[in-house]
Amino acid sequence: MERLDTAEQVTMDSVALDNAVNAHLDSDMRLISEIYLDGETLDWVIIAPEALFVLHPRTWAGQIRPAALGAWRERVDSGRVVSHPSIRSVARRQTKALQTFIKSAFPGVELSVHHILLLTNPNAQTLVHGSTDPHLVKLADLRVELSSLTATATGSRLDADMRNALMDALEGRDEDIYQEAREPFTFRSGRWMGFGRRARSVPQAIRHMDRVPEDGIYHLRNGSLARWFEAQGATHLSDLAKQVLRSRQNDSIMLESFLQGSGLVPRPKLSLDPPQPDFGYVCAGERTTMLWRIGKGRGRGYLHGQILSRTPWVEIHPETIDGSADVTITADSAGLSIAEQPVRGEIHLETNASSEPVSVPIRINVRPYPSAFERRVLRPLVGGLLGLLIGLVVGAILDGTALGMGLLAEYAPLLAGLPLWILLMGLAWGVSGAVRGWHQRPAWPTWYASVRWLGRALVWMIGLAVLAQIAYVLAMWLFPALGPYDTPELANQVSLLAASMAFVPALLGEVRAAQYRGVQGAPNKAQAHQRRRAMQAAAGVVALVVVVAVVRFLAPDLTVTGMANDVSERLSGWVAAQNQSLRGLRDDYYLRYYDRRAPQRTIDEAGD
Repeated sequence: MERLDTAEQVTMDSVALDNAVNAHLDSDMRLISEIYLDGETLDWVIIAPEALFVLHPRTWAGQIRPAALGAWRERVDSGRVVSHPSIRSVARRQTKALQTFIKSAFPGVELSVHHILLLTNPNAQTLVHGSTDPHLVKLADLRVELSSLTATATGSRLDADMRNALMDALEGRDEDIYQEAREPFTFRSGRWMGFGRRARSVPQAIRHMDRVPEDGIYHLRNGSLARWFEAQGATHLSDLAKQVLRSRQNDSIMLESFLQGSGLVPRPKLSLDPPQPDFGYVCAGERTTMLWRIGKGRGRGYLHGQILSRTPWVEIHPETIDGSADVTITADSAGLSIAEQPVRGEIHLETNASSEPVSVPIRINVRPYPSAFERRVLRPLVGGLLGLLIGLVVGAILDGTALGMGLLAEYAPLLAGLPLWILLMGLAWGVSGAVRGWHQRPAWPTWYASVRWLGRALVWMIGLAVLAQIAYVLAMWLFPALGPYDTPELANQVSLLAASMAFVPALLGEVRAAQYRGVQGAPNKAQAHQRRRAMQAAAGVVALVVVVAVVRFLAPDLTVTGMANDVSERLSGWVAAQNQSLRGLRDDYYLRYYDRRAPQRTIDEAGD
């Protein structure tokens, strides 16, 4: 193909160039041309989910040499060098104009803006080493460059609705609604001293309605907002306000439908607990129910929608979401096949949190009912052997610390030579494992139940060891008289002894979990009451420790014996004072009412 000189450069009309650029864009990108914004003219803007890209098309055909500072140079076929002014200052102004507009029209949305100098002539050659500012790209390489810049973009992510709303705003279809209103709208509340909040533009009104839903509902219902939107030229918002009133939905859904329809607010976020419902192991023919909490995640918005079961063995109640929902999901395994792999299903959520339905997987593992031999012999035997093995290891560790050996040698010399800790721990953990196996839920495989028990025991071991260490440190600090016993060996022995008792809470927890037949995930009132009592007891212990610690800090020489003697002396003095006061009251009473001494004689009577 013959090279063309500068006078015969390959050019395209605007329509052909639009089509050429669109051919290099992903399906989730939007292209807008000829944007006039704050005195700046933007040739092309690409709206991607992660960023904005401003294209500066050029028909240069020679060898292009970018410059870090100053003008760029183009060497044409004739050898002549043509200088092209840098567009850095233009790019800075356009970036500022775009970000100012987005901040005003779409509060809370932050997007990166990238500028690309686009070479539309296929004969152009680039002499580039590394990246340039702005990025220099040939039309054929546009898709690769966009993908590279998108991967490093930071800021908000726009969904399809927000991209369409931003596209409409930049195209200027509703340009007037982003300008200051001819007459501000006054809401019924929102400021101090009883004055309502004033909105001087449509985005300000939308923001206030989102922050104060009661105001938005009130002014939508009385029609004042619809009339004001129409007066500002936002006829589509006025029509939308009238449309949501005719939908006969509740106030919160009506307001949210209007706000999302405006395109000026993001969708609410969906929060699922658990994210994927899993019924675990159930026996064939068993019906089981679990609680599934659906609500709004962090951020703005009011969640509403429907829950649809696409699986025949799954029943859902309720089937609507209004703000949030505690959904009970019932799975009937009667019609399901027994298999090693779980059976999977789907639940569809049609909510205002997304433009498309969200498919949530759900699964259940159907197991055969175990035989009496397995439940009453095999499972307790496996659990006992596993517990015995763990107990022997724990006992060997305790035995290696020589915990209590001196006392045994003094008071029970016949037992001093026996591996007492190994025997005791092996017996205790073995019996605990056998009891756990006896109470194991029928649908649970032995390996699954064993792993559960081991995990729970390990957690309790760590927790009890830490609590014992904290208690040991506090005891040594609060009671200086115990100083001679403060040794690293004793601290380790206390922690190990506490950790060895983990089989007790682990057994109780597993037996309670195996016998529970209520709704999975539902709050258990008895457990909640126990947790409250435990929290109250813990708070009392913490308060006592804090009080004693404060006393120790203020009076380090004060001991428990000294405090007891001081309290006893104060109490004895107070009792003696009260007794003295009572005796004084008694004497006064007798003198007033029972004193019958003879009256004194007068002088005349004495003379007679």
